Amino acid sequence: MSIKRISLHFRKFDNPDLVDLDMGIIRPFCEVAFVSKEGYTDSYSAILDTGAPVSVIPYQIWSMVEVNEIRDYAIRGVVPKRECSLPVTIGEISCILLDKEQSTKRIKVKSYLAHSNEVPLIIGFKDLLDRFGLYLDFKKNLAYLEY
Repeated sequence: MSIKRISLHFRKFDNPDLVDLDMGIIRPFCEVAFVSKEGYTDSYSAILDTGAPVSVIPYQIWSMVEVNEIRDYAIRGVVPKRECSLPVTIGEISCILLDKEQSTKRIKVKSYLAHSNEVPLIIGFKDLLDRFGLYLDFKKNLAYLEY
């Protein structure tokens, strides 16, 4: 069996409050499409977040695809206060990761399905990053997932 790669890309964002300190934000992104009743959605650019235990999907995306809703939940980040939590539904959704040349097979993913669109699309470890080898070299502008 041959090793295949899905190409990733980097984006660099300025942090408006810290421009004078050159503390920009660098994020790797991958393309993902979701299974819908009609086949697949268009592809979306998702942040590939190695610090996220579970993927997070905004409402505008998951509301139009096939979802197995499991239960309601609230996620918290670095600030554990209740008012800093994000209401979500834990659900199972199917997707593929892709680039211009190829795609993975369909993958079932347990995800946090956000109740709003105020969150980015995030690819986390559970059921996705735990299946691939990951290579990131920002200096060389080279990034990919290996499967």
